[in-house]
Amino acid sequence: MRSRFLTPPPAKGVFAVLQTAAAAHRAGKLDEALEGYERVLRLQPRNSEALRLKGSVLGSQKKWSEAITVLRAAVQAQPKSVEALYGLGNALQSHGDLGEAELAYRQALQLRPKFPEALCNLGNLLMAMNRWAEAVVVHRQAVAAKPAWATGWSNLSIACRESGQIAEAVSAARSALDEDPMHRDALHGLGRASEKAEDWPTALMAFRKLAMYHGPSAETHFRIGGVLRAQGHEEQAATELAKAAALEPHNADIAQALAAVLLSLGRGGEADTGVARVGSVAAVR
Repeated sequence: MRSRFLTPPPAKGVFAVLQTAAAAHRAGKLDEALEGYERVLRLQPRNSEALRLKGSVLGSQKKWSEAITVLRAAVQAQPKSVEALYGLGNALQSHGDLGEAELAYRQALQLRPKFPEALCNLGNLLMAMNRWAEAVVVHRQAVAAKPAWATGWSNLSIACRESGQIAEAVSAARSALDEDPMHRDALHGLGRASEKAEDWPTALMAFRKLAMYHGPSAETHFRIGGVLRAQGHEEQAATELAKAAALEPHNADIAQALAAVLLSLGRGGEADTGVARVGSVAAVR
């Protein structure tokens, strides 16, 4: 197929080429978009928008080192481009360069303090660095900038829970579910925060909805089993923990929890078998 970018455009047609490439980008035609951005950059090497969008394509292709190089050039060409700084932060964060990513996000936020996506990414970066109290502050700013945002509220819930602010963690998870009742992370977050608050009925409801909406998982069965045991429902807890063990038979935490509840039910033989199986796998590893 003949490329629409084979004929070099005149300088005055660069904007049209950029628009065509951006349309291909939005349509998910990444190779075509990349070709268009490169045609523009051959004529205008410091075109910050073409550099930014090329960096975005490279990021979508998980070519983080290349994306970082291109996005740095975009920022150098246009130091006050909020979008370029945000894109650079995202690429650096995905590449694991958290300190530099934080700097890029903060520079973007100096230019646009109420940029919810940049606030959200910065908050997540701070959580990855175990800077929970700072993450709470940033995620609060994110939901203040964009209140009708389930993901923002869910992230705030996680930060609050990990920093010990359990009441706010529950409240934030509920706000997320007001926006999206099936939000996976918000349901998980409500369950986890409710566990911390020893609000067992709410935790059980959240984890069961998580399983209903998003399918069974070892983690969800494990959580449901723990809540049921906290409520004194040992037999039901054993059933849920057995389901978790069936999905992840070599998970030591699940095996130990199942063994404990089986022992409490007088089913020590079953408990010993499960623990021995996990122990043998650990020994081989």
